[in-house]
Amino acid sequence: MKPLVILGTRWLAEEMFDLVSEVPELEVTAFIENQERERCEMEIEGRPVLWVDELAKMTGTHHAICGISTTHRGQYTD
Repeated sequence: MKPLVILGTRWLAEEMFDLVSEVPELEVTAFIENQERERCEMEIEGRPVLWVDELAKMTGTHHAICGISTTHRGQYTD
């Protein structure tokens, strides 16, 4: 199984989780938040919500998909 994180923590991220859950080769391990740090105190679908700074530690070990429905997606790469 390939570990995967979903960028985002709102409705589209949860929809992406539902879709990815149907792919046997992938396992969602976390959701990533970049605007409201207090969201990191919660879980979504039993997975932790991590602050965007954690992404650097996952380079090379995790895949990522975007679950953000806004034109502000670039904030993840700024």
